Amino acid sequence: MYLKVEPKDWNMYSVMFYFDMTRPNSEDEEVRRYLSNNGLEPRRDGEDQHEERKFEVLQFGGCYLGNHMQAISAIQGRAMERDLLLDAIPLLLADGPDNAAGRRFESLPNAMREKALESLAEKFHVEPSFAIDEQDQIEVVLDAPAVQQAFLAMDG
Repeated sequence: MYLKVEPKDWNMYSVMFYFDMTRPNSEDEEVRRYLSNNGLEPRRDGEDQHEERKFEVLQFGGCYLGNHMQAISAIQGRAMERDLLLDAIPLLLADGPDNAAGRRFESLPNAMREKALESLAEKFHVEPSFAIDEQDQIEVVLDAPAVQQAFLAMDG
């Protein structure tokens, strides 16, 4: 999901939620659930196309959303952290001179590999697993041996 904020008259603004209809983002379902659970109805909804991708667009008034934007931002943040973990964990499993964990992980059937990856991402999705780098970007700062040990313990 992508957000676009557009200024309007009288210090007001509109917030558009763009949900990719062909390649949904990991936070889409949770954001939709949040909107529904909080009774937040869009002012307008429709579809848009950008760079050959089709989007469902929900438009809200900024004042209407108010503090809900903080909760939605937190949902996006957690989804981004999870995605970073899902990318980093296979690399951490293969790290080091004796990458038994990496070899075992790669030898698993796809479904089991995905299940193990999800389980490890859930285990390591805690604040100390992340840091801000020199470019003010969030990064994963996990110790490869800890990830390898966790994988080997759950596998065996």
